[in-house]
Amino acid sequence: MSLTLRDPSLLRAQAWVNDAWQSADRGRVIEVRNPATRELLAAVPDMGAAETERAIAAAETAWPAWR
Repeated sequence: MSLTLRDPSLLRAQAWVNDAWQSADRGRVIEVRNPATRELLAAVPDMGAAETERAIAAAETAWPAWR
């Protein structure tokens, strides 16, 4: 089984933070594999504390407009 999307640009190894696609600071990714076949399905950014803190700060800034 392979993963196919009508718009492959939607599958990114980045996170959407503060209106922009962000890579992990160290550029690392975590591979997401099908546990039954070990087929590589995707890669997601391997983000740590610094990236998480920036994402939380961006969410706090955006919150007043959303509530």
